[in-house]
Formats: sequence, C-alpha cells, structure tokens
Amino acid sequence: MRQTIHLSAPPSVLSWANIGGKYEKEKRTMRRIYADNADSLFGETTYEKAESAMQRYVLSKALEKAHLNSEQLDCIFGGDLLNQCIAAGFAMRDFPVPFYGLYGACSTMGESLSLAALLLSA
Repeated sequence: MRQTIHLSAPPSVLSWANIGGKYEKEKRTMRRIYADNADSLFGETTYEKAESAMQRYVLSKALEKAHLNSEQLDCIFGGDLLNQCIAAGFAMRDFPVPFYGLYGACSTMGESLSLAALLLSA
C-alpha cells in the first residue's frame, strides 16, 4: 500500500510569515511571530473579519520577504475553519490571483502545502 508521495524534484519554501495576537506575542516561545496589533481582532469588528485581515497580512508579509508581488503568483492555496472558507475567500479577494480554497480542518496547512508541491512538481 502506497501512503507517501515521493517527488523527484521537490519544491522548496521561498518565504514564509505567521501572525498571532497579543497573547501569542507575549509568550517567550513565540519570538518569530508577527503581531502588530494590541488586540486579537486586528482592528476589525468580528473574529471572521479579523481572520481575513490576518490572512491578508501574512500573504503580504511573505511576498515582501521574498521580494515578490501578488501578480507574480500563479495561484494561492489556503483555507480556514469557517463555513465555505469564508475568511480565506474574502482575504484573497484583494489579490489578483486564482485562489483554491481548501478545508481539511487541522490539516489545511499540510493539505495546501502538499497540493501546491504536487502542482509545482507536475
């Protein structure tokens, strides 16, 4: 039984970013977290809007670190735990790039990375 995919030319990660709220920034173990806001809503009025704001922020930060702009992307894989990937979908409206919304609950990050790797490998 095959359970692992082996790519002959695996892609690599060019850039990354993450974000957290005030609580995460205060933890000593979270030194590399980006958190510019004093509250957990990132200046928004609801948690759903805050999640969209966080997703826009981390994509913008990762692009900035890689010296890229969104027009240089072929597609975006992402998701969230809300019904129909609503936070991710609204976040990606600001980027002129095809968006593939994924829902894998706790595995969404791994699912999006593996699907992007397969697409690049193909």
